[in-house]
Amino acid sequence: MGKDLEDPKGFRERVDESDAGKACETRFRVLQRGALTLEGKFKGVLVSKVEVTPVTGRRHQIRVHAAHSGHPIVGDNAYSEDRDSFRTFLHAHVLEMPFEAPKGARDPGAWGTRRWVAPEPASFAAAIG
Repeated sequence: MGKDLEDPKGFRERVDESDAGKACETRFRVLQRGALTLEGKFKGVLVSKVEVTPVTGRRHQIRVHAAHSGHPIVGDNAYSEDRDSFRTFLHAHVLEMPFEAPKGARDPGAWGTRRWVAPEPASFAAAIG
């Protein structure tokens, strides 16, 4: 991945397969298929709900890889043509982060991997039919 040199604002990233690009990997698993139920230009278009696991952690990695594969995220104003959706349909359902105990910590066993779970927004289920 690397900077999108065609973006005048310098916000977007792009897949860069040259030696200048940074290596990254994203895994996608389809959970549900259906049609978009939201009003607008893309109503009725076939969509999928996917579980995404970024193996590396690059800026906009999930969004760039989804768009590059031809399946941009619904509502992603930067990487799709969708300007009708009221939100970007990207949600961190589970986050896991490793924390190492600082040197001299009184209770090093209290440190380790932390996990946060956030339920799927109701708008996600309503958007796919």
